[in-house]
Amino acid sequence: METKTWPYGTIKQARVLGVKNFTDGTQVAVLEEVGTREAFILHQMPEQIADGDSGIITFTQGGPTGGYWKFAKHDA
Repeated sequence: METKTWPYGTIKQARVLGVKNFTDGTQVAVLEEVGTREAFILHQMPEQIADGDSGIITFTQGGPTGGYWKFAKHDA
């Protein structure tokens, strides 16, 4: 596995490859950047998402590691 870092504010087009919902309300999703084979794991999205949804991910400052990817779904 290769790890990378991005500047805060980096935006990428992505689609949802898989979602796992837990009983405590936590949702974990794996997304793939459109046009590449890069994958991103997201935790606790503010909205429910499903396999096949598409949107944008933005690298945002904060969280326990200093930065995280925030997903915003495209309107259907």
